[in-house]
Formats: sequence, C-alpha cells, structure tokens
Amino acid sequence: MRIFLFAASCVLNISIFFLGLKLLGKTLTSILGFRLRALLTRFTSTKSTSLISGILSAVFVQSSSAVNSTMVVLVDSGVLSLRQALGVMLGANIGTTLTVQIVTLPVEKTVAPLLLGGLLLMYLAKRPNLGTAIFSLGAVFFGLTFTTGVLTPVLSTARVQQVLLELTGTPLRA
Repeated sequence: MRIFLFAASCVLNISIFFLGLKLLGKTLTSILGFRLRALLTRFTSTKSTSLISGILSAVFVQSSSAVNSTMVVLVDSGVLSLRQALGVMLGANIGTTLTVQIVTLPVEKTVAPLLLGGLLLMYLAKRPNLGTAIFSLGAVFFGLTFTTGVLTPVLSTARVQQVLLELTGTPLRA
C-alpha cells in the first residue's frame, strides 16, 4: 500500500508540474503576447545573446531548472524557437556553474580586481553601467570581508559564545 501511495504521489506531483508549465505558457502568451515575444526575440536574437541571457537568468534566479522549465513553456507556446531556447538553456547551465565557482573563490583575492576593474570601466567605457555593477559587487565583497574580519575575533571569545548560548539555548541556533 505504501508503494502505491508513493507512486501515486509522484505521478500526481509530476502531472501538476507539467500542468503548471502548460498553464504558465498559455497565460504568458495571452497576457504579454506581442510585447513578450518582441522582448524575448531581442534577447535571444543571436547565439551569443541567447547564451548571455541564459547565464544572467541563472545567476539572478539561482536555478537553471527554473530557467530551463520556463524555456520549455515558451517554446511550447510558440513564443521562442527551439534554437533560441537552447542558447538560453545552455547559458543557464553555465550560469549555475559560474555562480558556484564565484561563491567558492577566496573573497580576499577577488575584491581588488573587482574594485579596480569596475572603476576602470566606469570611467573609460562608453556605457559605465557595467563598471558600476562590477564595482558595486566588489564593494559588497569588501564589506563582507571586512565585517567577517572584524567579528571573527569577537565571536570566538568565551564570553560572547556563552551569551549567545544563553540567548538561544542550543549551540546550533546560536
């Protein structure tokens, strides 16, 4: 009986997933229609823009599966061609990989290049927005590194650990 319930639950969940994808595609097509098609066509007009769109989508959404599922819906509803969607899907998988690689980089070694590169792009490029974004990312990493560096000695003292333990009751929650 347990196996039947497990199998039925799996089939039901997968069916709901695909139904949701189908419904999402039809809804997006009816609501946005021409505007969505024009926007997506612009960002997927070439292989390189499709790839870059996929990378950025995965970085912002933090899920290549969500991006890929959305691409399936958009192809099914006729908003995108398979060629356009494949570039985005490949880019989404690359974006997920890049996100993991960026997170594992030692932050101390990436702060200076980000800040310097961002400043150079801000003042030397025709469109300084990319430089501003890169500089901002460097500033965020710098702030995190600085905060961590300052708080580590304080948090490792016995008195602070005792206070945190008393406030929460368990070491894991502290």
